[in-house]
Amino acid sequence: MEVNYQLEEKKTLNRTMFLFGSFSLVSLLIIGFVLQQLFTKGKVPGDVLIANWAESISTPLVTTFFTIFTEIGSKYGIGGLFLLSLLLLGWKFRNYSAMVAVSVCVLGGDQLNKWFKQLFARERPMIEESIYAEGFSFPSGHAMVGLAFYGFVAYLIMSGLKSGKSKMICGVAFSILIFFVGISRIILNAHYPSDVFAGFAFGFVYLSLCILLYHGLCRVRFFKQT
Repeated sequence: MEVNYQLEEKKTLNRTMFLFGSFSLVSLLIIGFVLQQLFTKGKVPGDVLIANWAESISTPLVTTFFTIFTEIGSKYGIGGLFLLSLLLLGWKFRNYSAMVAVSVCVLGGDQLNKWFKQLFARERPMIEESIYAEGFSFPSGHAMVGLAFYGFVAYLIMSGLKSGKSKMICGVAFSILIFFVGISRIILNAHYPSDVFAGFAFGFVYLSLCILLYHGLCRVRFFKQT
């Protein structure tokens, strides 16, 4: 019985890794396309069109709504929830492999994003002083680190759920959250749309690597739950 459970668990993990690998490949293609357009033409098709649409729906209410999501994806929002996740994973669940993986996810993702921004050095669009933004524009840190962190949290929660319906609801809820965090940067004119979509792509690839790291650590005796 135990052998059958382990085999089924391995099959599920293999299917999950195949899915993440496939989407990571698509993400790399998106990144390649955006970079090719930036380096050869200095702009990305669709940026102006999407930015104009964002400006057309901009009202005080819309700005307030998306400011909430931009705060959720800020270093303070993610930082606070990151510390909370460490506390829960270590004290309540004793999942030390997840503690290490989520730390790499957030801290490593943040540093990698800063390195990418310095490497590509794309200036931001004109932005209001009241909107939080620092450094260069490409790729969006909110989109990249937000997807990596919230995606990893969603993965952990979904891994512990038994019902397929519950997993679907959790996945959809976190996907909407991640999407709104990224889109908020376009609505608030803190980023070009291509910064955000590339940030999503970078974030998904990095998330996949962090999940691989997590499962690798789960095999190490030192990190196994007690």
